[in-house]
Amino acid sequence: MRDQLVGREQELEAIEAFLAAREALPAALVVEGPAGVGKTTLWREAVDRAAAAGYRVLTCRPAGTEQQLLFGALTDLLVGHIEDVLPRLPSPQRRAIEVVLLLADDRGRPAEPRTVAAAVLGLVRELEHDGPILVAIDDAQWLDPASAMVLEYVLRRLGSAQVAVLASWRIDPLSGRSRAADDRSLDVERALERSPAKLALGPLSAGAIHRILRLRTGEPVPRPLLRRIYEASGGNPFYALEIVRAVNPGQGAWETGDPLALSASLQELLVGRFADLSGETRAALFVAAAASPPTTELVGSLMGTDAAALLKPAVDASIVRVHDSRVEFTHPLLAAAAYSQQGPEERRSWHARLAEAATDPEARARHLAVAKPGQDPEVAELLHAAGEHARSRGAPAAAGELFAEAIRRLTDHDLEARARWSVEAATVLRQAGDMRLARSLVEAVIDELPAGPLRSDALLALSALVEGDVGGDALEVSLIDRALEDAGDDPARRAAALLRREMWERHQDRLADGLRLAREALELAELTGDEVLVAGALTRVADLEVLLGLADDPVVRFERALEAGRHLHLAAKEDSAPAMLAVCLVRAGRIDEARTLLLAERERVLADGDEASIEILSLFLTELEWLAGNWDLARAYAEEGLLVTEQAESRMMQGATSAMLALVDASRGDAKGARSRVIDAIALCEEVGDRSYATYAQQVLGFIELSVGDAASAHEHLAPTLSIDRGIEGTKRISMIGDDIEALVLLGRTGEAEALTDELERRGELLHRPTLSVAAARCRGLVLGSRGEFQTAVASAEGAVALATELGLPFERARSLLVLGDIQRRAKQRRAARETLTASRAAFDELGATLWRQKAEDSLARVGGRERQEGLTPTELQVATLVARGLTNKEVAAELFVTVRAVEANLSRIYAKLKVRSRTELAARL
Repeated sequence: MRDQLVGREQELEAIEAFLAAREALPAALVVEGPAGVGKTTLWREAVDRAAAAGYRVLTCRPAGTEQQLLFGALTDLLVGHIEDVLPRLPSPQRRAIEVVLLLADDRGRPAEPRTVAAAVLGLVRELEHDGPILVAIDDAQWLDPASAMVLEYVLRRLGSAQVAVLASWRIDPLSGRSRAADDRSLDVERALERSPAKLALGPLSAGAIHRILRLRTGEPVPRPLLRRIYEASGGNPFYALEIVRAVNPGQGAWETGDPLALSASLQELLVGRFADLSGETRAALFVAAAASPPTTELVGSLMGTDAAALLKPAVDASIVRVHDSRVEFTHPLLAAAAYSQQGPEERRSWHARLAEAATDPEARARHLAVAKPGQDPEVAELLHAAGEHARSRGAPAAAGELFAEAIRRLTDHDLEARARWSVEAATVLRQAGDMRLARSLVEAVIDELPAGPLRSDALLALSALVEGDVGGDALEVSLIDRALEDAGDDPARRAAALLRREMWERHQDRLADGLRLAREALELAELTGDEVLVAGALTRVADLEVLLGLADDPVVRFERALEAGRHLHLAAKEDSAPAMLAVCLVRAGRIDEARTLLLAERERVLADGDEASIEILSLFLTELEWLAGNWDLARAYAEEGLLVTEQAESRMMQGATSAMLALVDASRGDAKGARSRVIDAIALCEEVGDRSYATYAQQVLGFIELSVGDAASAHEHLAPTLSIDRGIEGTKRISMIGDDIEALVLLGRTGEAEALTDELERRGELLHRPTLSVAAARCRGLVLGSRGEFQTAVASAEGAVALATELGLPFERARSLLVLGDIQRRAKQRRAARETLTASRAAFDELGATLWRQKAEDSLARVGGRERQEGLTPTELQVATLVARGLTNKEVAAELFVTVRAVEANLSRIYAKLKVRSRTELAARL
């Protein structure tokens, strides 16, 4: 997909639907949007898809400089398409076209417009005999009047011709306003009987902008810088790319008072908007751009005159609008341009006056920082206090920026303050996702600090920041051990370091060691009276105890952790009891309870600005919705998490999220894309030394191979990851034992499959995890069925279907039905097998599991006999079959010697009887 099509999935679906609705032709689709929003890219994609769908595509891309060229656009549309049909036209019309296309001399008699229009209509009708036509015009506002007149003439006289029109239209790039309708060179709405469908291309999401920037630059953009680029660009991909070209993403995320740099092309685009404004109006606009929030009262107070009068020329030029005394720029780029209109000295002077007028501590500190550049302890204290204010209101990104700027303003000899403030800054910057700046601040002070508590804090902060880096596993544990040594007997610092070490052990799949450390940390935390520390330790202990099967009911085990953290805002990534309880509930098959907890946590961390926690919550929600069968939603969560991990440059979590996204894609049938993605995920996890997620990614690869029917490859990938001989240590990544059992059965290695099934059953009971018990029952049916013990095999498979249904696990239910149907088929229970396999196919259909649906289809074919399409009359079955082959209603009518209206009536009844909504669904059903 072209990079600028990122984030345009809905628009692409609309284009697909437009091209597929041939029975609705003639029809038109108009794409509108400002320059740079991606109209042309979308237009090109539509042209390519139309050609692939069998349309003859006539294209033209007029430019503003070509509006005076007589029939210029018409020439582009026709050349290369009409050579074969031109001789069929009447002589006057043929000659007119030849003159227009400069194929013949006009001999002093230019082509008469009406003759040209009639000739083009004749050509279109001749071409349409060979199939549908798409007339595609990019930047239709630049059509020359002569071509526009002919096209309107033709469109009004198409009748029932199979002609589609695709036109893109530009609106004002900054104000968003369209040109007046009577200025348009082609009025499609007036020409066609039916109003055209419209696609208004608005701003892209921040995630889509980030993906585009990464595709173009090859590097992730740090999240704080992305926020600024997104706000300045207004979600326009062209503007965002122009801004990032002028910015070095490797620099700090924020320099107080420095506006984002604008590229030369953006400066050229914007400078004309300010050319006719007076110096006073430009100064007033600078104040509005620098102030937060900008009001007419503030602008008037600083300018010493009536703000409305000063701003009126800017309002008239559509640079700003004034509403309820609030001054708003019509586009964020105009605010950046207004700010850049003043030089450095003028900026400092205005910011000093803005600081005096500011009542908000954060705004006052920011203005003073610009007004007084350089090291200044007084400004540093104000910035630090402003950072604490931002942190208290739940704005970690703003707090991190202010703390970082405060550190820059300290004098070189103030090491203690720099150390304390760097650790504070690292904590909130980590939450905000700016790992690069956080790490640079902490690393800058560690080597200068002597052994002791301050260095312990800095070492521990750095250990959290290197997690997920290449080679970070060895560095992380080294930093934690040094922090423990520097902590001495301080119980709070020791407890915090032990919890970091527990997390490291967890990622190595050493769960028993992790539990021992978490319990030791809890004992120390309780000595301190620190509620946050106690709540975090309680959560870790509860999670590991449930994971290791030491608790019957997760909710009971988490009660104390939930109570301790009820009024605290703990990071969902590590210490949030609701989030970790939700994960335990997912393992227990209590999907709805888990979803409620996770969505509440998601809402909380978003409100707190804790974007770092989104990466782990997205991972949890992806797995939950995959299990629940909501695969579109699962994919959306995975994409969100992947975006956050890329921005934070968290390679470990990027690998974990990529593996989960690959699982969703493979389940939906995209084995090739999923395989590529999961191989990258394995490499990412291995680079950072994370065993846990690397194991999971390897298991996803095994599932992909099983899905495509390669049992040998599936077993090769799955067998090394299961670790069933490791006792309690091997309990974390066992969710895919069932896939290896199925692969072994397919390979004829029934004895090994039975041993694994015994172990899977034991683990399900030991760990109180019914999700494992479902897979165990399904696999028991597989093993018994392969031995010909059909009666007990059927009972096991039926138990798996019942338990999967009870737990709300639709994919597991569909797989269990497939196993049950296969057993019934081999047991010669043909009617039962057909019913079961039909139900399995329908269940896979509903999920969109195309590879697994084919498995059910293949099994049905082996049952024998012929499947009836319930309720269809012979005529309806004929119509349905032809439509499913891709014929249009007109073609079906010709084939069956009936009217188009009769075909439409039959098709309506077929849709209702088969409960399908489209030709695609009908084809799949048949």
